[in-house]
Amino acid sequence: MTRPRPERLLDYREFPVLYVDDEPENLRIFELAFRREFSIRTATGGEEALAILNQEPIALILSDQRMPGMTGVEFLARANELDEKTVRVLVTAYGDVDTLTHAINNGSIYRFVAKPWTPEDMRVTMRNAIERYALERERAELLNELTLLSRISRSMNQQLALDPLLELILNAVIEDLGFDAAGILLFGSKEDVLTWSCVAPKDSSVANSIADLRISSLAAPQFVETLRAGEAQLLAMEDVLTLEGPVKRWVTEVAAEQVLVTPLIGKDEVIGALVVDNRRGGNRFSSDDRTLLEGLANHAVVAIENARMVEDLRRSKEQIVRADRLGTLGTLA
Repeated sequence: MTRPRPERLLDYREFPVLYVDDEPENLRIFELAFRREFSIRTATGGEEALAILNQEPIALILSDQRMPGMTGVEFLARANELDEKTVRVLVTAYGDVDTLTHAINNGSIYRFVAKPWTPEDMRVTMRNAIERYALERERAELLNELTLLSRISRSMNQQLALDPLLELILNAVIEDLGFDAAGILLFGSKEDVLTWSCVAPKDSSVANSIADLRISSLAAPQFVETLRAGEAQLLAMEDVLTLEGPVKRWVTEVAAEQVLVTPLIGKDEVIGALVVDNRRGGNRFSSDDRTLLEGLANHAVVAIENARMVEDLRRSKEQIVRADRLGTLGTLA
């Protein structure tokens, strides 16, 4: 689950650029000027360009205005209907004020570039446009993630039974967030021992092989201490020989390139960890994956502590009822 953030945009080639001009020579000059820094697509007219837009997402479109069949403004207006997130720039030598004003006002174009353009000015325009595209995509994805986490949080808070809650959390991690597999480690009554409370998918051979695995502060002091400190950990298969005993067994059984461990930081202390892995060969975990998982963990730990409190209250109530029954039997006797 990766998305580029503007503050770390180092490779503009991640964002395809489409240049549209009916003069093949102009297309060739543009491609030669910018192909080393940008990922360039070209088209000789509006219809050809629309076909490209239907095949792949484009971050930036630059279009000449005077073209046979379909003007640049007409093409960019149709491109806007296909994907309004794409940044659209009109390239024109005619300075038609009315055309430009209409195109800007109706949202068809982001800005215009006057012909003849210089490579330096065009490069700045392209960089600014791509950064604008990345910012808008970042904002949209963050909004989607917040909406998703809010929906998952509501579902978790409605579930007050611990075991169904843990299953709900892991289903959300796999089905909604798209991680390959997940598990929850919780500290037991002995606070220095971590045990598996729930794993998903349940029917996997990995789930059976690690079900009885316990990670104690004696056998894995560095792992437990780091977790207790509230720090996330990335366990890599390439470093498996340096891992502590039970952690090494765990990573070996999972056989994933990476395992990401996110602490569950409760009100008073760390109560365990939410872990995910890419055992099916998914991409390496990014900082975005860590942030997303931390967000879910923050919601999950509140729900887990609430469910534990409800269980404690229910258990206390049962003990009181049992004591009352024993007292009644004693009175009758």
